[in-house]
This record gives sequence, C-alpha cells and structure tokens, in this order.
Amino acid sequence: MGGLPDLRELRDDFLIGYRWLFGDRTMRAMSLSSWFMNFFGFGTYAILVPYLKRSFGATPQNIGVFFAITAVGSIAGSLLAAKINDRWPFGRMIIVSFALDALFFLPFPFVHSIWVAAVIWGCSNVGASFELSQIIGWRMRITPQELIGRVIGCVRQFVLSGLIPGVLAMGWIADHVSGRAAMMSGAFGFLIVAAIFVCLPTIRREAR
Repeated sequence: MGGLPDLRELRDDFLIGYRWLFGDRTMRAMSLSSWFMNFFGFGTYAILVPYLKRSFGATPQNIGVFFAITAVGSIAGSLLAAKINDRWPFGRMIIVSFALDALFFLPFPFVHSIWVAAVIWGCSNVGASFELSQIIGWRMRITPQELIGRVIGCVRQFVLSGLIPGVLAMGWIADHVSGRAAMMSGAFGFLIVAAIFVCLPTIRREAR
C-alpha cells in the first residue's frame, strides 16, 4: 500500500483535471452552466425551510411531508434517466431537460399552498435528478479511463463552488428584502441560465 499523496502529486492531479475540463469545449460549457445552476439552485434550497415556515406557516410535520413529496420527484428523475439513456443524443436531451426544469420551477414563488409548492418542487427535482444522472454518465463516457477520477473530482469541485455565493446571495435577499423575493430571484435566474444554455450550439450538437 502506498502512502498519502504529497502536495506536488495533488497539484499535478488538479492541473491535469482542470486542463481536461477547460480543454473540452462542451465540458467547459456544461461546467459553467452547472456553476450558475448550482448558484441559484442551492441558493433557493438553503432558504427553503424558513420560506415554508414564513410563507405557509408550515409545521415540522408539514415540512417532512413536503420533502417526502419532493423525494418522489428525485427518484422518478433517476429512473427516467435509466429508461431513455440511449434514445436521444446527449445534447438535445439535456437541453430539453434543463428548459423543462426551469419552467417547472418558475411558478414556485407565486403559489399560496404548501402542497402545490411541494408538487412544483418535486417536478423540478425530476429534471434535476435526470440531469445529474445523464451528465455524470456523459462525463465518464468522454473522459479517458485513466483520468476519470481527476477530471470528475475537478468538475465537482468547480461546479459546487457556485453554491457558496448562491447561498450567501439568496440568504441576503431573504434577510433584507423577503423570502419570496429571494425565491423569485432564484426562479428567474434559473430561467435565464436555462435560456442561455439552450442557445449554446456546442451543447446542442453534443452527441458523444
């Protein structure tokens, strides 16, 4: 058994991973889009529980049922990804999924029933789980076997870094304006990112 990697080995692994990430046009575009999706997605998720309490007067039991409903959407999205994995080219499939995901979430800040909100969030989770499953599979297909660990590690580090400013931004809006304003910012921001994503030819034409 070897010992732990030293700092030089870690640096080299990061350089190799990021060089591959930014060297592939489609992976670069996907990663940048995912960064912004995580900015708005995790930003709204971070304020979800206090939003449910303040907007709907939700009890702990209500919130538990809310998350149970939304979990059904996550499971459905993963199962759907397995069912239609090879039926559409990756680019066309992921564009449709991102667009539907953003459209499903758009009404969330405007509803006045926690159960309607749960269904909307659950429908959005269908898209999120579907996208995550498809994107991970796509990354593994296009990355050389010997680089998979380095590249996927760097991609995840990069795209998840979007959650930090997203949580801070949505939290600030919720504290200084209102929770509904923060949710609206997230919903419309998500829609704008999805609209830009749909227009990117490098993603639309991806068929690997």
